[in-house]
Amino acid sequence: MNLADFFASNTITPAAAVIAVLVVVAGWIVSSLAKKWSLALLRKVQGLSDAAATLAARVLRYALLLLTVGIALTVLGAPLQPVLAAVIIVAAICFLALRGIAENFGAGLVIQARRSVKVGDEISVLGYTGVVKELNGRAVVLHTVDGKTVHVPNGDLLQSPVTSDTERGFARSELELRANTGRHYREVQRIAREAVEATEHVRSVPGVQVLLAAHSPGAMTFRIRFWHAPLHRAEMRSACVCALVDAFETTDVAVSVIWIVPPPPLSPAPPF
Repeated sequence: MNLADFFASNTITPAAAVIAVLVVVAGWIVSSLAKKWSLALLRKVQGLSDAAATLAARVLRYALLLLTVGIALTVLGAPLQPVLAAVIIVAAICFLALRGIAENFGAGLVIQARRSVKVGDEISVLGYTGVVKELNGRAVVLHTVDGKTVHVPNGDLLQSPVTSDTERGFARSELELRANTGRHYREVQRIAREAVEATEHVRSVPGVQVLLAAHSPGAMTFRIRFWHAPLHRAEMRSACVCALVDAFETTDVAVSVIWIVPPPPLSPAPPF
């Protein structure tokens, strides 16, 4: 007998109806309490966002409500096998429909539990560089330096290489200095190093590097590397360029300074 035959032929007794109603009411109360208690418990888990905890508590409640409906139908006299089959079918449909959401939710739990990415971190992933503003059940929200908001799915972030300068507390920037002069290259190196070291917010450790990259009669090229706070990359590059221009302005050395922008991190190959 299937459920359709049952509702068409069976007579529901008052006692069974009362018990079924009580089961539904009890299931509703239990599911509400389970959501409340699980939410309170999940909010105590370190690194788990409130959005992720709320979503997990809702999933638990809906599962209990679905179980309650099955029990109520069984109390009314419905055969257990069709009820279980219906529950399995509904669960399978929900799984297929929400597969992507479930994948991102699970990845979000892993990310927040491991604390590999935190709000306020500056990260580069899938060709995007920005500051993490939010971690939710679906995505990591980035604010890029050019004012864009990027939602990176949790599953993609978990499976892709992620670079972070914030974890170490400092980042490295690089400039290219081209000098036209007959002076010895060591003298140009000294002036450039002192100018960058004297720039405000440049870290003294690991230190400023002025590397000779190319040399020809009357011309030389240097790569200047320096360290600073990770969230002020553009401002620090600009400040060091100004310091270099000012340092050589009173000399006979004609210089040009260029920002060296690092390439974005490697992204996974496209699926074609």
